[in-house]
Amino acid sequence: MAGHLRLERRRDRRCARRPDSRARNVAAGVDVEYRDRPGLRVGWHLAGPAGGAAGHHTLAVTGTPAAGGVLVRASVFREIVAHARRAAPDECCGLLVGTGTRIEMAHAARNLRRSPTRYLVDPADHFTAIRSARKAGLAVVGTYHSHPASAALPSPRDEREATAPGFLYLIVFLVTNETRGVRLVDGTMAGVRVRVVRESGSSGCAGGA
Repeated sequence: MAGHLRLERRRDRRCARRPDSRARNVAAGVDVEYRDRPGLRVGWHLAGPAGGAAGHHTLAVTGTPAAGGVLVRASVFREIVAHARRAAPDECCGLLVGTGTRIEMAHAARNLRRSPTRYLVDPADHFTAIRSARKAGLAVVGTYHSHPASAALPSPRDEREATAPGFLYLIVFLVTNETRGVRLVDGTMAGVRVRVVRESGSSGCAGGA
């Protein structure tokens, strides 16, 4: 709770200094702030059924972001965070569907490891995501998973298992309430600017995990 209050106070002071950096509400119950530079933090206040329990969540990019950012639908982002909270204390996982620059859907998958420190996407859920993407004229362009109790950094295992250049990896950190986007660039993990976009319509998350 104390950490949560400190986050909120820092965010309030930052907003007071930069009122023009404040974005409009993305959707009901969601509060967003953007700072478009390395070290980007996007402040979220999740509230209501779609976002699960009310709380502060941030997107963060560390280091020098990889060339080209990614847009994520607001409902997709909310559902990914909600999935991570439901799965805790185990890691959650799922597939990201869209294009190279925009995530339109997230397919929740079963974690065959059922572990708080590892995940393995169920192949059946992976194929379901591929079929769904093809029907929509899209592709599976990334994956997401959670770190329920670890530090807000990709783990050594995450780095070893990231073998697809250009594939987007979203990692939800529940302890610090952060989500980070990374890609494999020239053999190393590089931060990716991830920006949440306003939308109309229903949730973009599918699957039963």
